[in-house]
Amino acid sequence: MMFWFAVLTALGTQQEATVTRMDLARCLLRLERAMVLAPLAADKVAEANVAFDRATLAFFAGSFQQAIEQIDRLTGSLDPGFGSPGARVAASVRWKLVPPFAPANQQVALELKCSPIYALADTAGETKLTVKLIDPTGAEQKEYPVTVSANRTTSAEILLPEKGLDVGTYTLALWSDDADTAVSLRLPVLPSAPEQAGSEATARLRAITKTDPKLTDAMASCLARARVMTSPFDTEHELCTDLPAMMSDLAMEVAKLEAGTNPYVGKTGDTWRVRTVSGKEAPFRVYAPPAAPGGGPRPLVVAFHGAGGDEHMFFNSYGSGMLRVLAQKHGFVVVTPRTTDYLGKPAEVRKLVELVSAEQGIDRTRVYVLGHSLGGGLASQLATEMSDVFAAACCLASAFGMPKGDVKKAAPTLVITGQKDAVVPAAGVKALVEKVQQASLPVELVSVDGYGHTLLVGAQLPFAVEWLLGHRLTGK
Repeated sequence: MMFWFAVLTALGTQQEATVTRMDLARCLLRLERAMVLAPLAADKVAEANVAFDRATLAFFAGSFQQAIEQIDRLTGSLDPGFGSPGARVAASVRWKLVPPFAPANQQVALELKCSPIYALADTAGETKLTVKLIDPTGAEQKEYPVTVSANRTTSAEILLPEKGLDVGTYTLALWSDDADTAVSLRLPVLPSAPEQAGSEATARLRAITKTDPKLTDAMASCLARARVMTSPFDTEHELCTDLPAMMSDLAMEVAKLEAGTNPYVGKTGDTWRVRTVSGKEAPFRVYAPPAAPGGGPRPLVVAFHGAGGDEHMFFNSYGSGMLRVLAQKHGFVVVTPRTTDYLGKPAEVRKLVELVSAEQGIDRTRVYVLGHSLGGGLASQLATEMSDVFAAACCLASAFGMPKGDVKKAAPTLVITGQKDAVVPAAGVKALVEKVQQASLPVELVSVDGYGHTLLVGAQLPFAVEWLLGHRLTGK
């Protein structure tokens, strides 16, 4: 099963070249954005899904460069501009800013560097690119010429405007003469050095000598968030966290804990958190859209990602964050844990639901679980082991957690599989579901033509969410 947005431990043990988890993440996010901007035509769905699953299998075989190259080739087939020579060069290298952030309201010079990730046999000579500095509103601020050498390296100066930039997350978008944006980098502009903010927050938290036991999880989360600020770059937080917003929030969170209150009660927006599971930090993200006036308690969706992934998958990948879009549309709260922290631990899942429910005012008759691949297997297991908590479950590209013994009760469960799935074949999923259906448990199967193992998720989430929200737990 899969997935590799946050790379499997194999990436740390197999020695193919210098591919990093960030290389893989950026590659995947480029594809996700291309599919949002140019949705797959009906006659291209099967071809794209087969190509993506082929890249997935290359990854599992340890061919990491090949996997990235295949995904970039798929992106180019969806977006003709991305497949142009200049865009291909821009995508085939690893871009890095030194330093990786800028101080607010100061003119500073940053260095933009690149080095090759995979070979391009059909390109030669220099490649001329333009870097556009784009502010948080989408307005272009400045342009910079960049030349990538024949061996695909460069070192270019990015001199910020004379008066500097306001606090916020900016974008450096790389353009070529023959294509629109191919690659982009985040540029956090911060009021102070993140290391300083993180160290100061940690010192203040450590100085709190008396803490209400009910604030243990909140304290752990705030300490972890402070630690992120001390080393936020070259990790998934660089791509998945709004660092200026986190820095601002962190100061307020510390102040509330000093006052003896939980800073996460009723907190809206997207928040990266941790809690302790089996003696270790277990990260998760919570997204809570602004509540409608007088709206009352809201539903909760717990979403588990596929193997090798992490808590960022549902908010940044899987349809370019489709689940978050749906949460905004329907008004529900989403929590996305790291799946491996909860395998075989329904009691810990229960505690997580209790925590988020208490902080966000959740309607306990409308708590749902969904998952992809490994996470789908966990979701199907929880549908029986926690049928008193979950009103319904949805399993995408998996059903291996279905009950094998004599189970009398299960939450209504929807299983969605792709007929082109090369990782977890649809025939095996169908056989598992039919066996459970013979026991008269409430399980439905939907098989989607043309889709494979992972592109299925973003495409089917709108249907899956509407199906989940149509159920309510009785007897609560």
